[in-house]
Amino acid sequence: MAAVTQTITRTIVGINPIGNNTWQIEFNPAQTQITSNVSTNPVVYLSSSALPVNLNPFLNNLGNWNTNDYNATMNNADGERLSNYYQQVDYTTNQAVPVNFQAILSGSAYPAAVQDSNYTSYQYSGIRYWGSKNTTDDFNSTSSISASIVQDYQNDNIGITTLGYPSVNNLDATILEFNWGGGTYPEIYGGGALNLNRSLMVGDNRDAVTVFSSTETGFLESVSLTFPLNSKPTFKQFTTNAITVAGAQVSGYGFSVPQVSSYMLFTNQATFDGSGFSGTIGVTRESILFSASASVVTTNTSGFYTTGSRIQNEEMVSEISQSLNNGDRWFVSLYRNFPSTVQGTLTPWNSGSNQDYTKQDENGYLYPIAVNGVYEVISASSATINIDPSVKFPAQATIGGTNAGNLGMLLWKAIPGAFILFNNATLSGVGKGGLITSTPSLVIQKDFNYITQGRSNA
Repeated sequence: MAAVTQTITRTIVGINPIGNNTWQIEFNPAQTQITSNVSTNPVVYLSSSALPVNLNPFLNNLGNWNTNDYNATMNNADGERLSNYYQQVDYTTNQAVPVNFQAILSGSAYPAAVQDSNYTSYQYSGIRYWGSKNTTDDFNSTSSISASIVQDYQNDNIGITTLGYPSVNNLDATILEFNWGGGTYPEIYGGGALNLNRSLMVGDNRDAVTVFSSTETGFLESVSLTFPLNSKPTFKQFTTNAITVAGAQVSGYGFSVPQVSSYMLFTNQATFDGSGFSGTIGVTRESILFSASASVVTTNTSGFYTTGSRIQNEEMVSEISQSLNNGDRWFVSLYRNFPSTVQGTLTPWNSGSNQDYTKQDENGYLYPIAVNGVYEVISASSATINIDPSVKFPAQATIGGTNAGNLGMLLWKAIPGAFILFNNATLSGVGKGGLITSTPSLVIQKDFNYITQGRSNA
């Protein structure tokens, strides 16, 4: 009689290893057990029957059953996860005070079945909140002096970089082109200015360049972000090689000095001719009060400034006030031992100040131009001009008179335009060129000449 194939459906309620590659399979409801060596035989037999039982999937050649994909019970939780920090609060018999209150206080209460937050794991919080192994002082900096100090009180397990690279590179993608440069003597002693042309925003290759003209809205604001006050740009001159750019430090934007100042008072002018030429620094150090009159600036045959005709103080201040209302900007330059013919070395009135004008004051403002004795006129009325920042010197000092300080001044209206001013460099003789920051992008470093002069639209 031919063998008859039968299909018997049973529910497996247990699979247990009982030897090498040998498993015991328990069925329900009959509780019938079958045994087979699954490494050699994919067919097992019922203990009470000679009929074959085909297992799907086969158990042979499946490797370790406990970790096999076909093991339906793998990764099933067999109990609640207990916290390492939180304790169980038992209100079984008292809804107001836990019955295990003393155990909670002592820290011996049974752990609560609450999963601990990832924030308590240093592997999770360390790199996100405490820092990483590669810690340096600043962008583009490999220094770790300040970073080492931070670790001492923040988290001494982090350490500082030993790789010799900055933690973060922040490279600039702007080239600021200028038409020419020149000095600002005598209005701003020891300073210089550049007449700006355009900004070139460089992308990820030398031909990916966006042009931002100096005549477009927001141009100077963009310049101030790339080259902030007190920064020291790198000069690239196209046609000249003037050394007068050495040490140049940004001091202002949007204006330059006039061809000739408007008014002046030289040291001891009131005594010199008895005309009453003088001014006085106000008690608040934020104003200059003029008495009698001042001198209109003129030039001699050599082109040097000297005193011209007299102008009454009310007329002078009225002119300045009207000009300010029209949007003009006025400045006063204060000097010690200021000569009647302005030439040679000058001494800006800034020594003895108790304020460093190159740093932010309590309101967050910078006044680096005041290092050269230059203060902006913000309002004018009657015979008084008000200046900013306030002068940090003894109040009621006389300008053009005989009091201590031997003070003189120039009063001038600025030329508006696409200019950037500098301290510590005259920029005399500088021709067309471009400015870059100390951290230009790799494309700018490699292809500066091509970007500025080699492209068809350069």
